Amino acid sequence: MLKKFEVGYMPTNCYVLSDGEIAVIVDPGGGYGKISAYLNENGLNPVAVLLTHGHFDHILDVHKWQKEGVDIFIHEDEASCLFTPEENISSMIGLTIPPVRMYKTFSDGDVLTFGKLSFKVIHTPGHTKGSCCFIMDDGSVLTGDTLMCETYGRTDFPGGSTDRIVSSIKDKLFSLEGDRLIYPGHGDSSTLNHERRFNPVLYL
Repeated sequence: MLKKFEVGYMPTNCYVLSDGEIAVIVDPGGGYGKISAYLNENGLNPVAVLLTHGHFDHILDVHKWQKEGVDIFIHEDEASCLFTPEENISSMIGLTIPPVRMYKTFSDGDVLTFGKLSFKVIHTPGHTKGSCCFIMDDGSVLTGDTLMCETYGRTDFPGGSTDRIVSSIKDKLFSLEGDRLIYPGHGDSSTLNHERRFNPVLYL
């Protein structure tokens, strides 16, 4: 089961995936209170936080979940964002985020399994150097700020690269077999076929 919460400043899409017993939280950029309430109401035990990347609007409440004993997972190239304001760009708006120094890292191609849930990692650099997408059991994809509905992530922040995000989208996401639902870091959900036709990345 997938539940979307719009949280934080932008707002950011935070997703809670559950198998009826445990829950995995993706990109908790806020909303700790309402997400906790949802978990309690449904008898779900949070076991992991997965991060598509390390910008402040996706990691703002990570420290709160860690205090509850929830494991934090982030790509190996992105981990320093958890404790470096210049990299998570919180310093750009004068925001202070408590640093997180206990975490687990993953790499491209890893499969992360929690209870009955699994997530295959696709490293999709471009928005940041360690940006990732996660393929879920039903084939749908959590795309973070790499690929969004008729747009794609900014590349003018530290670690960003237009060439790399174009390659990530065209070579890694658009090459996935068939049509798939995508759940982005901001805005509405979409499908790969829709983005294959209408996303402006096609013209880069």
